[in-house]
Amino acid sequence: MNALFEKVKSQGVNLLAFNRGDSPETVKNYFAENKFSYTPVMAPVKVHQAFGVRAYPTNYVVDSEGKVVARFVGWNEDAMKDALKSKGIKVD
Repeated sequence: MNALFEKVKSQGVNLLAFNRGDSPETVKNYFAENKFSYTPVMAPVKVHQAFGVRAYPTNYVVDSEGKVVARFVGWNEDAMKDALKSKGIKVD
């Protein structure tokens, strides 16, 4: 996921990875150890509910205008690429 994010972030795309249940320190260490450059979201339950998060990991792709362009539970690279391409975002 990080490799794909690195390809698209210059196009104003951000990836939000929602987490709940792990401590902020655990998430921070996990992201550091794995050298992830996208954004983990540690937020109160009401934020997760507002975004419709029901399973983890749930990942959102946000465009340069702040609009959610894709939402995935788990990781499916082909589906992520297809969703990005459908929004005119170059992935290759």
